[in-house]
Amino acid sequence: IAQMKSELAQSQQSRTEAQAAAATAVALDTKARAAFDGQSSDLLANIDALTKAIAALERGMTGGSFLQGGVGAALRRAVMNSDKVSDSDRTSVLSFLSGGSSDGGRYAPQSGEIVGILKQLKDEMSADLSALEKEELDRKTNHQGLMKAKTVEISVLTKTIEEKTVRVGTLAVEVEKMKSELSESERTLLADKELASKLTGSCTTQASEWEE
Repeated sequence: IAQMKSELAQSQQSRTEAQAAAATAVALDTKARAAFDGQSSDLLANIDALTKAIAALERGMTGGSFLQGGVGAALRRAVMNSDKVSDSDRTSVLSFLSGGSSDGGRYAPQSGEIVGILKQLKDEMSADLSALEKEELDRKTNHQGLMKAKTVEISVLTKTIEEKTVRVGTLAVEVEKMKSELSESERTLLADKELASKLTGSCTTQASEWEE
């Protein structure tokens, strides 16, 4: 029974560890999803701003006009926060937005350069978004596989624990029964010894009387 209790304790410990691992995986998944949501939202917002800015520039909108609408602020954020833009390109875009192009801010020679910069930046951000989405998909697949494995492991351990708990209880009852039977046998044996002793004493007494 001691061995069975030891195995039961080990199964319980293994289940506790599996449950802890599953809980940790869920916490990490929640954190990773939040990070993905934030990064993908930023990229989508920047790509949207770039798309609108490129379309507006190709229609002939001037740099100053961007600032009067909602596109300019979003474009400025996209350019300022992106590590894909070189310092010189960033300076050119910001200068254009502030109306500092060579012809006073009108849709002029500099606009072609700006459109090229924005298109390249959009392509790079779109590639980043695709890579991020693939990474998230792979991560989710791995997480789901891990959780499935842990769920099966916990289920198997739970069944094992239930079976061993029943077995330990059954063995405990059997041990107590054996102890009870042993005690009864001991009492019977003691009584038999006492009876034998009395009979022996009685026979000795009778033999002595006959000899007399």
